[in-house]
Amino acid sequence: MVTVCVFTTLTGKKAYLDHLVVAADWRRRGVARHLMRHAIDIAVTAGASRLDLTASYEKVAARALYLSLGFQERETGSFRLPLAPSKSQLN
Repeated sequence: MVTVCVFTTLTGKKAYLDHLVVAADWRRRGVARHLMRHAIDIAVTAGASRLDLTASYEKVAARALYLSLGFQERETGSFRLPLAPSKSQLN
């Protein structure tokens, strides 16, 4: 299962991936990658400018998945996937 929260702030729409869970019997079959792509599609369709998530350092496979999908690790230990150019990138 995957849970994506889309919300509006003063600076626009953003998304947060709250949960990604794959049953042990279904791991290593591409299910998490499929769910993540679906979560990204939801965020893009909703007009979010980014998709954030957090992952503990013990979640080695999950962290590798997020990086392979284009997420950027932040100094805070969270990850962010920019979905649309920011105003500063447009100039």
